[in-house]
Amino acid sequence: MDEEAYENAYRIEELSEDADGRYYSMIVCESPATISAFQKRLGVEMDNQHRKPKNNRGDYFPEIDEHGNLKQSEGEIDLQKALIEGRPSDDDLEAYAQWKIDVIKSGNHILFALQSPIDSGRSSVGQKLKDPGGLHYAFGNDYVRDEKDGKLYYVNEREVRKQRGVVTWMMKKIGANLLSGKSIMNISLPVDIFERRSILVRNASLLGFAPLWIDRAAQILGDPLEQFRLAISYLTSKLHYGVEQKKPFNPIWGETFQGFVNGCPCYYEQVSHHPPIFSFQFYGHDYTIDGSLEMEARATPNTMKGAIMGLERITFKKTGNVIYMRNPFAVVEGLTYGKRSVHYVKKAVFFDPQNRLYCRILFDPDQSFFSFNRRFLHDHFEGEICRVSEAFVNAKLKEIKEGNKKLKAKPEDLTEVLGRLSGSFLDHLKIDEKVYWKIKELRPYAIEEASAPLPSDSTFREDMLYLLQDNIPMAQKKKEEMEELQRLYRRLRAEYRNCLLYTSDAADDLLCVDLGGRRIIKKK
Repeated sequence: MDEEAYENAYRIEELSEDADGRYYSMIVCESPATISAFQKRLGVEMDNQHRKPKNNRGDYFPEIDEHGNLKQSEGEIDLQKALIEGRPSDDDLEAYAQWKIDVIKSGNHILFALQSPIDSGRSSVGQKLKDPGGLHYAFGNDYVRDEKDGKLYYVNEREVRKQRGVVTWMMKKIGANLLSGKSIMNISLPVDIFERRSILVRNASLLGFAPLWIDRAAQILGDPLEQFRLAISYLTSKLHYGVEQKKPFNPIWGETFQGFVNGCPCYYEQVSHHPPIFSFQFYGHDYTIDGSLEMEARATPNTMKGAIMGLERITFKKTGNVIYMRNPFAVVEGLTYGKRSVHYVKKAVFFDPQNRLYCRILFDPDQSFFSFNRRFLHDHFEGEICRVSEAFVNAKLKEIKEGNKKLKAKPEDLTEVLGRLSGSFLDHLKIDEKVYWKIKELRPYAIEEASAPLPSDSTFREDMLYLLQDNIPMAQKKKEEMEELQRLYRRLRAEYRNCLLYTSDAADDLLCVDLGGRRIIKKK
């Protein structure tokens, strides 16, 4: 295909300006027959020996025919079927991890993703989490609530000692790097302090509470206030499940996760490295939940305060109604000395612009240094459901569009109190005289992996897979390799900001193109 024919085969959309002041346009393929020409333009050459195209890094890509279908030999199809049928149970973590590693080494996870249709939903009902060995699904024997102060204490002393040992380890590594002239920015945390999942998967697991409340809320047509109460129940009921003290793996830019909650699909992608932001979509029964959320943390020598910043949005299909939600902050105390504990502070906010509903919940309302000034324990929260003015609604919708997601309200914005609520994130929620949930009765749905996710899926991270096998040296090696690759991409992005094609996928080996094909032109 000559240059003119290639250019005519693609439609270039109008230039737009992104948040960084750069211009981009979308390159949209008009004909599947032009894919091979596009591969050639991107530096991909055909390897006749293996019958698959490969790029200049030696990575193989599946071949596509003129109709846009995947070309596979009978041997490839048989191997793919054998790998799928040979998948071990997720309960056998070591065997499951080895199966995943073998699939990655063979490259068949790429074939799975390309050949399989997008999973848009399952007819089967998902499984709820169970209490293993008679222990609570979230707390096990690692957490205890103190009845005197209401804090949740982490009592796994082995893990606490391991985490505190990292401080000493980091100081030694910094000193060694300084003496050898190496950068202290390239120090990688020891992999054995991490839990065996990424931030994307951890956040996706919180969606397991959505079917308990939002499935019911989506069927309500004439009572927006009850729908609003159920949205409050959803957010407050899942807070206890987000207190895990092991550190999750930080996703690399472009990392994704696909899964299912009660038969409904969810999609996650790490869309920014600095600041760390991920976007997600969940397609429930007659509703969606989506958002772009930033992980934020502030630390002192012995305390860390963090939150998932940004707005989650629930959209109900039958009514078109939208509810925005913002999370409170979590406080972890005892990082370097003393007892390790966690509780929530500041506010959670809910906003329904269509029905002018607003709720602000204050967590740990008695934030005082002196315990004798307290009226409530640390796990307590309270708030009001109010009607707000039309002017407030218009102002906040404008702020949301402009990126301001704090949703602050002044007393004069609240026109009517519609209900009061109180509770404990470790025990219950009560709105007016009705108890909406009790923690001893909560059992969320488990997150299920997609059968053929993208190759950039979190479940294909080799550092996590080797950690599942307790192969610490290999897990550490793979983790450092990924971090070094991400630093390389960051340098390349800074150096080639006016590259013809720009990648938003740090896991892509083609340094100048991603699946979206965004063209970047440096702003003059």
